[in-house]
Amino acid sequence: MFLNPDLLSDAEARLGAPRLFRFDPIPTSRSEWADLLAILAPGRRHDAVFAARSAAGRFAVMRKPTYPVGAWRLPGGGVETGETLDQGAARELAEETGLALRAERYLLRATVAFAVDGVAHGWTTHVFFADAPVETSLAPTGVGEAVAECAWVDRDALAAAGPRFRATGSAALAYRAALQDLVLEILSDAGARRRPAPKEATS
Repeated sequence: MFLNPDLLSDAEARLGAPRLFRFDPIPTSRSEWADLLAILAPGRRHDAVFAARSAAGRFAVMRKPTYPVGAWRLPGGGVETGETLDQGAARELAEETGLALRAERYLLRATVAFAVDGVAHGWTTHVFFADAPVETSLAPTGVGEAVAECAWVDRDALAAAGPRFRATGSAALAYRAALQDLVLEILSDAGARRRPAPKEATS
């Protein structure tokens, strides 16, 4: 679906203003860009990601069958018509790990451009965060979801996914690696460890 300013202002009103970050453009081959377009909904240029962290400091993550072993990814995907940004992220979390949580914080809005034959194609990622009360068993619930495995992993294991993603030569996975590194950096701040009170939406 196409995102609009109302979705952004709604998320910020309820969950706080996110950190904004713009990545440098990433050179992308024509073939990889064509492959990406083939699996995305027409016009989609965004994803919503959910970072769920337990009291033990571990993250709920998943791995697709095409990813190298140990290349863990925070759950995420597209936002469907009628969903808020955080609802889309929470649905993807449930589909890819089986974990049911509501976002507590709008953590990050990151933008990047995939450069294909000199043409820049913009992409935006919205990252939401919540504390998980307990590390429940994880299992994908989405019908047809391509999830090889999901697990709770510590921040070192999540950080170690970055080199594995970059080694594939994929521009999309290089972006995923950079994005997750940034999420870990933000969450390492002392203030990010405190659970913020959600803000009431204003009319």
